[in-house]
Amino acid sequence: MGRGKLRIREQVTIDTIADGGVGMGRVEGKVIFVEQVIPGDVVDVQQTKKYNDYEMGYVTKFHSYSPLRVTPFCEHFQVCGGCTWQNVSYETQLDFKQRLVEDAFRRIGKFTQLPAIEKLPVLHTTDITAINWNLLLLIQDILIIPNLKKKTMRIKNLH
Repeated sequence: MGRGKLRIREQVTIDTIADGGVGMGRVEGKVIFVEQVIPGDVVDVQQTKKYNDYEMGYVTKFHSYSPLRVTPFCEHFQVCGGCTWQNVSYETQLDFKQRLVEDAFRRIGKFTQLPAIEKLPVLHTTDITAINWNLLLLIQDILIIPNLKKKTMRIKNLH
């Protein structure tokens, strides 16, 4: 890990989504990975790790929110860590997932040209919300899961 004091990076524009659902921006030519953001967000970021070629951190302040944002349907979103992209539409989630697959082919598989990848059909938003809720409700009334901060939390009343 690089040496030096961990600091706050100001006015970082999140450009894209990276593997694991974290947002990615650039500061002084260096990549910074940020939790719980989406492309288009402009944020201040507290560094948590600093390496020679990239940094990691979390949001301390939102200057502006991405136009891609929607209101999550679950009150526990951003607390439990079980749903990465509930704050964007289902259509946008599919776009993010396609970008991640294409990036993996290019970066890991060293493909220079990709075959056409057919997108999944988009369900109506009300349909996908019902599906998400039904999947959550299949889980027991009380759910214990690890959250993003590596702590265990208890969630009641998923409905």
